[in-house]
Amino acid sequence: MDNKNTEENFSAQQRTQDTNLNLTNIDFNSRPINNNEDLLLLNNINNLPPDHYPSYSINTNNQYTTDYLKIGSINIQRGFRTKLNSITDFFTTHNFSILGLTEIGLTQPQLFPTRQPIPIYNPASNNDISHPSGHLTLIKDTNGDPYNDPSSGIGIILNETLTKHLGKIRLHKGRCIEIELHFKNMHLLIINTYIHANNQKKKEIQELYEHITQAIAKHKALPHSQVIIMGDFNANPKGSTAHTPSWKKEIFHNLKRHHLTNTIKFFHDSLLPTRVNKEGSIPTSAIDHIYTTQHIIEHTFFSDVHTINPNLEFTTDHKAPFIIIDRNLFSPNKSLKIQYDLSTYRPSQRKKIKYNYNNMDEEKWVTFTNRSLLHLNKNIQQWLPDAYSQTCPSKYRINKKWKIIKYSIEATKHDKTVPLEPYKQRSHYKNDTPLPVRQLKNKIIVIHESLSRFSKRKLEHTTQASFDLINPRNWDDYWSNWQSIKWNLHNINKLLEMPIFTQLPRSISRQNFRQTKQTIQKGLYTCKELLKEHQLKYDLNNIDKFIIQRNNNIISNQRKMINSIMDRKPRTIQLDRLIITNPDTQEQSLTRCPETIASHVNEHFQTLGQSIQDIEATPRYRNIDDIPPQFRDTYRRSPRIPPTTYDSVLVPITLEEVTSTISSLPNHKASGVSGITYEDIKHLHINFFDFIVNFFNDILTSGTLPNGWNNAHLYPIPKPTDWGNDITNTRPIILLETFRKLFVKIITSRLHKILSNSSILQPNNRAGLSGESTFQPLQHLTHSIEMANLKGRKQELWIGLQDLSKAYDRINTSLLKLSLQRIGIPNKINHLILQLFTNRYNQVITPTGYTPSYKVIQGIDQGEVISPLMWIIYYDPLFAYINTAPISKEDRFTIIVPKKKNIWDSPQNDLPIEYTLSVQGYLDDTTWVAPSLSALNRLLSMAEDFYKIANIKINKDKYRILTNNASLANKPVAIQIQGETWHTTTLGRNDCAKILASIYP
Repeated sequence: MDNKNTEENFSAQQRTQDTNLNLTNIDFNSRPINNNEDLLLLNNINNLPPDHYPSYSINTNNQYTTDYLKIGSINIQRGFRTKLNSITDFFTTHNFSILGLTEIGLTQPQLFPTRQPIPIYNPASNNDISHPSGHLTLIKDTNGDPYNDPSSGIGIILNETLTKHLGKIRLHKGRCIEIELHFKNMHLLIINTYIHANNQKKKEIQELYEHITQAIAKHKALPHSQVIIMGDFNANPKGSTAHTPSWKKEIFHNLKRHHLTNTIKFFHDSLLPTRVNKEGSIPTSAIDHIYTTQHIIEHTFFSDVHTINPNLEFTTDHKAPFIIIDRNLFSPNKSLKIQYDLSTYRPSQRKKIKYNYNNMDEEKWVTFTNRSLLHLNKNIQQWLPDAYSQTCPSKYRINKKWKIIKYSIEATKHDKTVPLEPYKQRSHYKNDTPLPVRQLKNKIIVIHESLSRFSKRKLEHTTQASFDLINPRNWDDYWSNWQSIKWNLHNINKLLEMPIFTQLPRSISRQNFRQTKQTIQKGLYTCKELLKEHQLKYDLNNIDKFIIQRNNNIISNQRKMINSIMDRKPRTIQLDRLIITNPDTQEQSLTRCPETIASHVNEHFQTLGQSIQDIEATPRYRNIDDIPPQFRDTYRRSPRIPPTTYDSVLVPITLEEVTSTISSLPNHKASGVSGITYEDIKHLHINFFDFIVNFFNDILTSGTLPNGWNNAHLYPIPKPTDWGNDITNTRPIILLETFRKLFVKIITSRLHKILSNSSILQPNNRAGLSGESTFQPLQHLTHSIEMANLKGRKQELWIGLQDLSKAYDRINTSLLKLSLQRIGIPNKINHLILQLFTNRYNQVITPTGYTPSYKVIQGIDQGEVISPLMWIIYYDPLFAYINTAPISKEDRFTIIVPKKKNIWDSPQNDLPIEYTLSVQGYLDDTTWVAPSLSALNRLLSMAEDFYKIANIKINKDKYRILTNNASLANKPVAIQIQGETWHTTTLGRNDCAKILASIYP
């Protein structure tokens, strides 16, 4: 057999048998747990809140049994023939359903058949070792080159149940096996691969990558397709380029593009090592992986690695990664009621579990508080016994403390202290209508259909004869289904107090035709009258119910009450369908494919309308010398800022500071990835707060954030316009970790106090600081308008209103760093702030679950507490530049007001007070003021230089120009910015403009 791709050809009989078997539901028999390791594993899973876990119960033989599938992969390091019995025992003892084998070292396909049955002898289920208790199926790919690739050869072992669902088998040069398993609701592709360890074989590795990518893409084109890929990749996605070249990591990028998730990384904070280096016995390299599609992840209970005991099993320097999958994933036709009652039933991972805080009372919160301390102490003892020591904080200790906090709160909630909201099954119709109403509506339809048979016109048309001349044969054919009609009518009597359909004739004749029709008409009238009675009773009950509900909403849900009074429906979107525009042809298509929607949504929120090329072309500023010369002095740190200005930001966080901040947190807010809400934090034990203070101070001292704070969820909400299934008509709401927001709120409050009590920021750019509001910029603008129109002193006034496009999303973090250094922010705080906005990963919430995580490559989070302050600091150099630039007096709008020194002096002795205004800002709302249109154009051209280096984009279509020059009101004017010209129309005398929620005529 050559080294090209091969596909096993089954006989017609075998194919027929497989086809018949593939159409049946998978039948799982609970298997015994044969080792303490699996039992301990299940116990550990039980302690992993908040998800449900695989059940195990004692059967009649007093053995624990499982109801899950276990799939894994192991590099056996050759010696396949001598290790086969040990591998079989390992498979059986550890309750594997599928086990991939790599590096089996077989390269002679003529000696080793592709498919081989393996008898198993399991004393747990059969004490007679002379007879096999069952058979496993071993599939091998031994097509490797025996001279150039002697370590190749891979295999897959399946249990007897899954073998019945085995379909096509594809082999590739002893390096890749693809098997298809078919179920009624799923086509599952399992790939086991062994990628070359020698990086010199770049061509062969890239060819194998291409083969795997094509196999996944081809399979995912099938309906209800799912994929699991596993094996020894001989590459670490997070490894250094010295050990794993960037080109070798391409396989992981390809898997991510196909929305496959690394199961180990999903269930742990990081990848787990799976291979022991020659230098020591501790595993250090994570090169064995399992990737699955999102649907399988949602039904996966846990993923971990097995350590192979060389004394009891076989020798290898690898560990075996594995996943545990809910078996109900493969049993779609099982009664839903039975599934709901199972302890393993879980509609979706981390999505449908919802805690009902409205049912919490004082007694339950006391229980929650006490148990939170118990779980905290337990986790500290288990993971970090010296948590309160004076050890210098490190990234490792900070991650451990965050893990302790997260799991302690999750365990407390999972400990039945917070009630769960019942799972609401989706339905395609409203089922709150009373049963009698629904039944009567259905029966009225039945009666109408029955009466239609008594239409003389229909009868004559069907038989092609007048009523009196229809021959007996045609008459009997027409009424051949009368018994069925009669039976349906007879069943309606159950809904009536006085049965009507009791005297229906056995058959229809011309003699009883009229009487039978009248009886049915009478029944129709009776049912309609009865329906009116039930409907009226239902409507009156509904009116009373909604009146009570609206009255209750005055206290419990004011938003719902106001929406009801104003007849306003909350605007939401449903991402179950999406219109996609082809960028080349501009053709639009509607898709309902979840994976296509997830890919398109991720791409939109990652790029936000920009191309990858434009994002990558965004300049990176390492120091002031990288900035254009005219702005370098602006970005230099001001010598008037004392070195001790920010000392109060760096002092340790106190318990009082934490508790006061926590008490100000709002309720009923969405949680982040961990599911921890503000309600949870508020009701923790006081000793738990001590640990939080310790945790926050470690972050402040080290300048390092925990890894878990880099992940967030994103929920799209519609813009004011109708979203129309177009993702561009939405804006993102970022759901960050509540503890992250708590810590950042403390730091932000400290910075606010310093910046509010000093003149570090420009006076016309102080939005949101303590004592500042929209009043100040509106006051300056109003005074300018009033003085420009003052009788006897009238002067021309031009106001330009700018709209910045996606201001927060376009912030250049390298320039933000220089902006922070400009106002003297300490390096440690500077580093902490920048960590909030780098190495971030988001997942979009969709009706089918979360999209695969994508890396955020630009901007800052709008939902972050410190973001408004960061924008002010980032935007402040523009105001400093305009305020200090040598702008001619003719280009600045200037007001001169006389101030009398003495009321008895002549006006010539009055002291002139001069007031100048060019730009006024409040967050991303910028208002430009000039004495002429040409002066306004020159100011905007100066600002454009800053916008280029700051990556700020102006919405030209949303420019609004106001002027008190009556001759130019409601007239087109030319806006000229650095040689670019476009026209806009000034607002007319009767038009209005909205500035900071105030209307200006």
